Amino acid sequence: STMPKQNGRYILSFRGAGSSQIDIYDIALNAWANLAAAYGFAGETFTTGSCSVADGNYIFIQKEATGRIFRFDLTKMLMEPWAANPYPHSTTIEGDKMFVSTYKDGATSVKWLYTQNHTSPVLQRVLMID
Repeated sequence: STMPKQNGRYILSFRGAGSSQIDIYDIALNAWANLAAAYGFAGETFTTGSCSVADGNYIFIQKEATGRIFRFDLTKMLMEPWAANPYPHSTTIEGDKMFVSTYKDGATSVKWLYTQNHTSPVLQRVLMID
């Protein structure tokens, strides 16, 4: 697929609703380019409470209130397990609860993925190492 090589042309939409399907919207053509596109390791499903954040060639997705975080590789069209948050979550709520922040000190640059637990003010972070 040439989709990942067209930076900024496509919007990827994970369907949710307990499915693992991903749809691809072509901005230049103003049309859905691919409904239910195939991707590697597509067995994980997402539903209410899942949230995500894009960073470079990756989309990080926190699965509901499970604490499991996945990384979707846009260049490989591949979903892979990335991290697990052992801190227990409470009742699942909707809304975006993730962001990426970069700390810079001279030539040193460190990225952190922050996640907020459901129905809790607890904010946790994971160091992003490629």
